[in-house]
Amino acid sequence: REIEVVSHLHENPLFLPWEHIRDNVIPAVLVTIASLVVIHQTMAFLLAKRFPSKNPRAYLYSSGSYRATNLLVNLFLGLVGTYHYTQTLPQHPTPSERVEGFDSLYWLAAVQFGYNAWGIPMGLFLSNESPGIILHHVCVMVGAFQSGCFSNGCRYINPFFFGLIEMSSIPLSVMNFMKDHRDAYQSAWSFHAIRITFAVSFLFTRVYLWMPEMYQFIRICAVMGYTCTSAPPIIFWTSAITVMVILTLLQLYWASRIVKGLLGIVLGENNNLRISVLKKVV
Repeated sequence: REIEVVSHLHENPLFLPWEHIRDNVIPAVLVTIASLVVIHQTMAFLLAKRFPSKNPRAYLYSSGSYRATNLLVNLFLGLVGTYHYTQTLPQHPTPSERVEGFDSLYWLAAVQFGYNAWGIPMGLFLSNESPGIILHHVCVMVGAFQSGCFSNGCRYINPFFFGLIEMSSIPLSVMNFMKDHRDAYQSAWSFHAIRITFAVSFLFTRVYLWMPEMYQFIRICAVMGYTCTSAPPIIFWTSAITVMVILTLLQLYWASRIVKGLLGIVLGENNNLRISVLKKVV
């Protein structure tokens, strides 16, 4: 039955109209990157005021301003995504709604594309991000490109995938910022509290909520790929599934590290557990 319902969606053109991509998607990406540059510089200035150093400009090249920028962006995306996910989307979408439509939500994909495009060089040169984080950035960019530019872009999931899950990145940004400024934040309880907050929020959003949403996404992509009759759509749906599988494996890997850290805290096996156990996840 579902195959019959979605098979007609292959009649849609592969890409959204070029005018939409040119006038909406590309400008949104460019504005996002430009805004992040300005926010990052502003955060560097504020940090130099809060934590005086011999060379205030050094904050432009430190991870502190990068963390603060991440905090603001994740707060914005998390709140907007949560609102749309809980208030404006149909609670029981049809298979067709999971594939097409919701064109107005393109901007979440565009913002995430710009955010991750900015985050890759910043993470490489300022924060020494792990290969897993860089892979995560690349996969999100691929998913954002597909959602923002393809007719069957599965934009129904945008508020969740590009928004709500960033709620777990808010305490993560705070935790990493506190780690970078240990001299200013010596209170053990505050480190403990933010680590536990991050762990709980990550496991809730990126495992408990993530798994059923990704199951539905991968299932509908598999149905669309199965019913394709030409190579370009098959490549598109195969790549969409591949990206989501990689991202899901990354979430589960990081979740296992977080559970390990929580067990260490709860069982009291290592009171000096390093904050790196709850490593940076974006």
